[in-house]
Amino acid sequence: MRKCFPRARGLLLILTFGFWSGCLEDAPTFSGTICLNVEHHGVPISDIDLYRASGEREFIGFRQNMLEVYDTLVRTGLSNQACFGGLGLGQHQFAAEGYDPLIRDTVRGTLTLTLTVRNRTVDTIMPVSEIH
Repeated sequence: MRKCFPRARGLLLILTFGFWSGCLEDAPTFSGTICLNVEHHGVPISDIDLYRASGEREFIGFRQNMLEVYDTLVRTGLSNQACFGGLGLGQHQFAAEGYDPLIRDTVRGTLTLTLTVRNRTVDTIMPVSEIH
């Protein structure tokens, strides 16, 4: 069998690869947002510490030094809402801890949420309750 234009075939392969790789862009980075509204029995609670940890792991819970196991700390301030932006895909664990002046007691809560390509923005309630 006779080979026709062996150099042309190699040149065509190089041009095709060069064109194809030139059209590729860097994959867009995923950036999701989770906003949590802290409530105790349906009543907004302000001035609460919210901790966030990313990645799939066992339930973290509460520790003496929360920042040893959680990545981020945000305080809600005068509102009952805190937002965490620039989050990657996957599971995010949250813990809330603070004081409820109506019951004059400490309240805590935990929540695990997962960000996906379809679900890149979450705005939800973070329930807290008294420590029993």
